[in-house]
Amino acid sequence: MRNEKIDMISAEGLREIAAACLGRFEEHDSPRPALAAVAGLVSDMIGPRPGRAVLERPDPVSMAFLELLDQIVFEIGEPADTEGLRVEEYILGDLYRRLDVFLCLNRGIEPYRAGLHSRVITADDALIIRHYSLDDLIPTLMSEFFEQPHLRFPILHALISFRTDDLVGFYYEIARGEYETELRVLAAIGLNGNDTVRFDGWDMLRASADPDFSALICHVSGVDGGVPASGCVLLFRVIEIELAAGRMENPADCRAMLFALHDILRHDLESVSLKSRIYESLSRILGLMQCDCMRGLLLDGENLRHFIYLADGVPAELFERVSRLLEFFGAEVMAAMERLVAGGSVHLDRRNSRLSAYLMSMGFDPLLL
Repeated sequence: MRNEKIDMISAEGLREIAAACLGRFEEHDSPRPALAAVAGLVSDMIGPRPGRAVLERPDPVSMAFLELLDQIVFEIGEPADTEGLRVEEYILGDLYRRLDVFLCLNRGIEPYRAGLHSRVITADDALIIRHYSLDDLIPTLMSEFFEQPHLRFPILHALISFRTDDLVGFYYEIARGEYETELRVLAAIGLNGNDTVRFDGWDMLRASADPDFSALICHVSGVDGGVPASGCVLLFRVIEIELAAGRMENPADCRAMLFALHDILRHDLESVSLKSRIYESLSRILGLMQCDCMRGLLLDGENLRHFIYLADGVPAELFERVSRLLEFFGAEVMAAMERLVAGGSVHLDRRNSRLSAYLMSMGFDPLLL
């Protein structure tokens, strides 16, 4: 059995990588050479797959930065396609602008704020504003929600993490308006979770022409305890779990999240509406589980058993996130997991279990335990 120690990147190490990237970035005034210089540097400092790097103290912003570096290395390494050169330049231009956002943030929050007012906002900005609780930029997000329709979901996803009276009317107009269903679900989360002002207008929203959204309003307002788990209800529940995961502080919080996720994954997610948004949220939750609190919880055998079944039930599209999570937990948790599987305390389908296949690929052999 192989239990290699994985080198982790500290917060200071990531800042040093970003500072080095900034130096290379500023040496060039156009996307392709700037990104090529950054890609070469990142490959040398982190490796050819920076997105697989493991952070000591991961958070949504640092993970998004690493994933961006991973995409840059990948795109620069792809062979040139003469016929598709125009599309490729557009992709590189987008990566260039996104990288500029993260490198500006590395200079500090104040330089970031100053830079934000001189350029077009991005989905990465919404993530940054949410993570750093920059409530002075709430009006900017609200304005950009109407100015940039393609960013409405990440903007609203960021806004629901704030608690302010000014957002209640904003959420209500979205929930009762002719917006995409996924946006109305986020607005309902904002109305339900804003504890500074009690919202009593659920009856008005229940009359929606969309039966799935009406089912969600019944679920939220407690009118019908037997509401089926429609796409709207599941998206509402999984994003509420995501919000709670961002606030995990103790083992009880971690354990509650494990059980809440179990309840989500028992549904046939492949067949529900809003599946892609549900998967996106599940992916973010798996990232948020990369914390010392969760690692400590899993050193208990019973908690680890629940986690193993949860990890094996994650949709195939998201299993790479599970493998990253296991790498973060490290050798002690992996060895305990392997002992449970080998000892028969956990029963995995060897033919169809993705987790079993992953353990085998990592050198797990029950006969050696």
